Amino acid sequence: DLVGPRSPLREFGLPCLQAPLPLSGGAPIRDPLSHAEILLGCGYRDAGVLDALVRGWRATVECAGADLVVADFAPTAMLAARTLGIPSAAVGTGFQLPPAGRPLPACRPWERVPPGRLETAEAHVVASANRVLASHGARPVAQGWQLFSGDRALVCDWPELDVYGRGTLPPGDRWWGRSFDPGAGVAPDWPDGPGPRVFAYLKGEHPDVPAVLRALAAR
Repeated sequence: DLVGPRSPLREFGLPCLQAPLPLSGGAPIRDPLSHAEILLGCGYRDAGVLDALVRGWRATVECAGADLVVADFAPTAMLAARTLGIPSAAVGTGFQLPPAGRPLPACRPWERVPPGRLETAEAHVVASANRVLASHGARPVAQGWQLFSGDRALVCDWPELDVYGRGTLPPGDRWWGRSFDPGAGVAPDWPDGPGPRVFAYLKGEHPDVPAVLRALAAR
């Protein structure tokens, strides 16, 4: 969306191009359980639709004359780089860069996941991606997490906030910490009192919210 969000690149006078997106052939899945199901609703259900998006990304990358693709939660851009033989790096929070392994984990682990649902969704998106990669003579991916990581994944998060609870990352990787735009939001209006200042972002329907609130009050 070139109109809604204010790109941090605009102040530098750099060109902004719209990301390819499916105007047909894609229908988001209601309440997706995993990254694979998110991708199914973004063109990965059909290899033909996905190939059109990859070709759009290829054209964008080639027009820019890029030597490196750095992407923030843009797996199709990663696929395009892979088809062009251009190195890629992924930046994002822990949520945006799921851990290695199969299947892609549930986005809402507190909900019941029907048996086989995660595996089926991942198998579908990997198959679609590999069909597109094969058509461009590029090497395939083996597992769904590789669609998000590129050649190098930079996890901009802290282990304490990692939605997947990894604790440690593979050898050679590190936690890079969260990056916040200082111009985003307003200063909090803290209540008077000598106690510590705690900001909690909690979803009311989560069953553990009362326990979290009791623990905070006790501290």
